[in-house]
Amino acid sequence: MKILFTGASSFTGYWFVKALAAAGHEVICPLRGVSEHYDDVRKQRVGKLQSLCRLVPETPFGSEAFFKLICEGGTWDLLCHHATEAANYRSPILTFRRRCRTTP
Repeated sequence: MKILFTGASSFTGYWFVKALAAAGHEVICPLRGVSEHYDDVRKQRVGKLQSLCRLVPETPFGSEAFFKLICEGGTWDLLCHHATEAANYRSPILTFRRRCRTTP
């Protein structure tokens, strides 16, 4: 199958891509940026992904480049949307509740 997989540079995304590639699927993975701009562990994962799938740099989900990839990529069998914007993942409500419980 030809699979468009977002979020491949995440911890779980990497393992999903690895399993899909091992099963013989063609996996295409758009990235938000270029591999040189990733840091530490994520940069290592992106390096490992290069042998497992086709990486498409500077193609964040929902961008013009992403839709161009979809439209010009031929026929897709599956979209695995695993990407997320996790920079500000903490809920203000949960943070407030935690602080209320720890305050005497």
